Amino acid sequence: FVNVLCIFVLCLGHTRDSKLIRTISCNTRGIYFLHEIFIQLTKKKILTYAVLCNIPCNLIYSLFILFGSLIITLLMKKTPILKYLVS
Repeated sequence: FVNVLCIFVLCLGHTRDSKLIRTISCNTRGIYFLHEIFIQLTKKKILTYAVLCNIPCNLIYSLFILFGSLIITLLMKKTPILKYLVS
């Protein structure tokens, strides 16, 4: 929760029109639905390696979850039946 709040505060002063930020913001529902599935599928594997349990690796892991969920959401939007679930 604190991470999301910090990112929100950082983006408040963002005045440039960024295509990446716009894409993420337009697909937040799909990312929200899918991120927990990705976390549950990968958490056991990540926790088995102690070297991956630090802050830099957690940041990379969270970006992987974010962009993985975003890619699946964008693919789901191209499917006629599934696009109503994520848009």
